[in-house]
Amino acid sequence: MLKTKYKLSLKAISLLSLFILVSPALADDHKPELTVYTYDSFAADWGPGPQIKSGFEQTCDCVLTFVGLDSSLGILGRIRLEGSNSKADVILGLDTSQSDIARQTGLLAPHGLTNLSKRLDLPDAAGTWNDQHFVPFDWGFFAFIYDETKLSDVPASMADLIAADQDMRIVI
Repeated sequence: MLKTKYKLSLKAISLLSLFILVSPALADDHKPELTVYTYDSFAADWGPGPQIKSGFEQTCDCVLTFVGLDSSLGILGRIRLEGSNSKADVILGLDTSQSDIARQTGLLAPHGLTNLSKRLDLPDAAGTWNDQHFVPFDWGFFAFIYDETKLSDVPASMADLIAADQDMRIVI
């Protein structure tokens, strides 16, 4: 009986010693993880993701994990499929045409940021940004190229385009 107690105690001491030695190493590696679903070109080695990841991880002392998906439709489809079991903390790369569909999933939390138009230095043409779920990541202007030999009265605004003759065609 004494030998059994001794063996158990030796095993217990060995396991405790191993735990004490390994615990600091495990504790240092255990940082919170932020999972971002985005399009694959963002997360790719040649995309902006790796540089952002490096700086962000230093700033927030966390692990930033990008899940690259084929497109904004892929991102939206994935969160809809996963539902409340989604691993995504952030979705990056949805088109504004998909924001209502994403919002209707009920999976999005308000970002809580205020005064975004000023903070993001949005172009005046973008107007005031006040969406409580989405923050613009990138934006741009659309240009129309036209054949000046076929179009003499060139629309100068969106209102002009809407009011234009029905014969005018826009190819996207």
